[in-house]
Amino acid sequence: MAGLLSLWLPILLATVIVYIAAFIMNMVLPFHKGDFLEIADEDGFMEAMRSRGLKRGQYFFPFANSAEVTRSPEWKERINRGPVGFLFIVPKGTTMKPQLIAQFIFMLIVTIIAGYVGMASLGPGVEYLKVFQITGTAAFLGHSGSHFTNSIWYGASWRVSWLRAAEGLVYGLLTAGVFGWLWP
Repeated sequence: MAGLLSLWLPILLATVIVYIAAFIMNMVLPFHKGDFLEIADEDGFMEAMRSRGLKRGQYFFPFANSAEVTRSPEWKERINRGPVGFLFIVPKGTTMKPQLIAQFIFMLIVTIIAGYVGMASLGPGVEYLKVFQITGTAAFLGHSGSHFTNSIWYGASWRVSWLRAAEGLVYGLLTAGVFGWLWP
């Protein structure tokens, strides 16, 4: 643990730099302009959702609460007729502040883990490129690894998953550069 504590400055600095880079890539640059599709008759769709009183959560439709249900002819007909989808609901009037705080905490955790992996496998006094390689790989995996699951299981755009992985590569490189620079 003492070794990891010696990384407090690169952990904090890398997290702040990655957070700023994420803001630029997500809010300033046009990379994510086409991430979401528009729903026809959006007002009617939103009214239909409101009328059902959906609470915060994730929904799957057509819903099946057991494997037995998925074997029924009625459920199979509903699947074949479509649409099939996943719906994520957040509370109305939601601001981005809680998500921005949670994102910073997530980035901090990824950076701590990257530092831990570096310290556990390298120890102090190691050359820049070796630190860059190990911590950058760990940070890249932390920032990118799960996005493909969204395409595989939930129908998210493969373009978006690859774009998020590319962002994760940038975050990993930034993290690696800070750790390499400030490694004890």
